Amino acid sequence: MEDAKRRSIRFPIFAIAELRSNTQSWENTITTMVDNISLHGIGLYSLRPVEKGEDVQMNIRFIDRDGSEKSGNLSGNVVWSIRYHDVYLIGIAFKEEITPANNPPLYSYYQELNPAKD
Repeated sequence: MEDAKRRSIRFPIFAIAELRSNTQSWENTITTMVDNISLHGIGLYSLRPVEKGEDVQMNIRFIDRDGSEKSGNLSGNVVWSIRYHDVYLIGIAFKEEITPANNPPLYSYYQELNPAKD
């Protein structure tokens, strides 16, 4: 996605995202590594393919600045997926922006990363 189309800044984050298909395209959870996150989307690395257009549920697990494991659940749509050697690079747009009301742990962590405070 072009930077001009982004509604919020993306930040690198060390996290794991477990994906589940809402359309039953696959049966099991796919575990991915998170590359970056914004209030509106996420970039992932996966060893398994995830098709563009897929409707997914995600559980994102991360370590906050205090060293505590936190998690947040989100839903989204795969807007792009590219195979690069044996890894799939995946971009997902969230169905709802991350806010303090719908995802307090992720919103708080994002704000800690964001000096501009979107």
